Amino acid sequence: MEKGDVIYRNYFYITINDGFKNNLTNAVPIISDKGAPAAFFLVTDVIGRGVEAEQEHLLRFYDHGRILMEFLDWQDCRIMIDAGRTIGSRTVNHARISKIDGAGAIDEMTISKNIIEERLEIICEHFRAPFGIPVLDFDPGCDPELARRCGYQSLLTTARGANRTGTTPFMIKRDHMLANWRAHQLRYFFSQ
Repeated sequence: MEKGDVIYRNYFYITINDGFKNNLTNAVPIISDKGAPAAFFLVTDVIGRGVEAEQEHLLRFYDHGRILMEFLDWQDCRIMIDAGRTIGSRTVNHARISKIDGAGAIDEMTISKNIIEERLEIICEHFRAPFGIPVLDFDPGCDPELARRCGYQSLLTTARGANRTGTTPFMIKRDHMLANWRAHQLRYFFSQ
């Protein structure tokens, strides 16, 4: 994208957020069977925490505190890497970057990157801003540069639309789907 080379056709890349256990049990087999490229973005504070032992902590993952999810452990993440999947960061604490100061944002980005690299013995190159709406959830004027300085090669947003020639890898647009959406949504995404 950055080089300015002409892009002659549509490409897609599946990204899945947060590090839920069903990423491995449900998504990876289908993605692998279809040969689709995919990256999984981890919130490092919840990886490896058990549902029974740490229920109170895990309930804080969502602001409303009513949904308890089972998260991946580090061995699960290694299995995903061995299956050819990319692992990226989504901060330590699922932090809305716009709600913390610059030093806190750097800590969230750097510490999560370091944890992933240390635990999985990989280079973590990609950052997915939690919530991801430019201006509301992160500052597009400075946070992409913070991500670059932290050592990332990209920052993914939830701004919708196609990424075109010349797009910076530090403001990658993404379309999203939720589990209960119908197939017409997927057809829409592939029509872009």
